[in-house]
Amino acid sequence: MLAHLYVFARGRGVRTIHLEVREGSTAARSLYRRDGFREVGRRPAYYRYSEDAILYSLALPEGVD
Repeated sequence: MLAHLYVFARGRGVRTIHLEVREGSTAARSLYRRDGFREVGRRPAYYRYSEDAILYSLALPEGVD
């Protein structure tokens, strides 16, 4: 599913994908890291019960198609 997102986004000129994930979503965080996303920041106590939001970014390669 992520591979399709990359092709779709790149076809529309997107060069970087940004997302945020609840700190406690360990499965999602592992998936994104495995796919090349890098942690680029945090929003402390962003969610209910003072849980941080983890910010991720992925630069899409030029030749995605």
